[in-house]
Amino acid sequence: MVMQFHFSNYCASFLDLLGQRDSMKGQGLLLLDEGGSPRLEVKKSMAESVGKILSFQSDADNFLNQEPNDSIRDEMDDEEKLAYDDICKQKMKRQRWSDGLVLYTSMNAVAPMFAIYEVMYASACLCFQQLAKGAPIRGGIDISWGAELHENELYGAIVANSYALENDVAQYPRIVVGDRVLVYLEEAKAHPDVENNAAKLNKALAKFCRSMLVRDIDGYMILDYLSPVMIEAVGEATSRELLDSAIRFAQSQYYLHSVKERNSKLAARYNWLLSYLENKKPRD
Repeated sequence: MVMQFHFSNYCASFLDLLGQRDSMKGQGLLLLDEGGSPRLEVKKSMAESVGKILSFQSDADNFLNQEPNDSIRDEMDDEEKLAYDDICKQKMKRQRWSDGLVLYTSMNAVAPMFAIYEVMYASACLCFQQLAKGAPIRGGIDISWGAELHENELYGAIVANSYALENDVAQYPRIVVGDRVLVYLEEAKAHPDVENNAAKLNKALAKFCRSMLVRDIDGYMILDYLSPVMIEAVGEATSRELLDSAIRFAQSQYYLHSVKERNSKLAARYNWLLSYLENKKPRD
């Protein structure tokens, strides 16, 4: 039987919840007490692990269910509203992946930037939120070919390439953005001005997405969840509260890995993270 798949270019963010493998190190069979229930110490470990994943998934689902910002639409004329409604029809999707997630969208659209913006914005917010919760994630965003084998089941180079950025490059809680994404954003930003309202909106969104990026100290581009545009979008008070929590968590992890466990690799990574967070902290 010949299977028919629709191949397309996709933008995807591969996100991974950190620390889950270490939390289950040495565990094997589920140990039960005489009543047939999991032993208390095992049950606590399981609940903590599963709870972090469910919280992560729930936060991601909140972004999937968000409606477009109507305040922006209200400022448009009738023709611009039609174009805005049209590009907002394409929404990002989510594929669950053990202790991770893939947020993705097809680029097979007249103006795909709205869904790409959703992928990038959701990834940045999730990275910041989870860090503040003490359940850090890292990730990679890329553009490559792929195909949906089933609904919410993406396959192809896009999964392999975004995973490689997460697994091989990200290292500490950050979202690394691949070169193909940068090229696409620059090309979309440089698109000639035209009368087509959808194309204008696509160009404006590309400029916004580019402003969400910053070059990290190792030369890779990352999502800057503490950039001015992100702070404005999230809210200054909320950003400040999350930042304080994120710094406390990063300090605790740096102390744990540098002083108590003497794990130089993880200590260096959390020191790297602390440098980013503290450099972004507003000076009173």
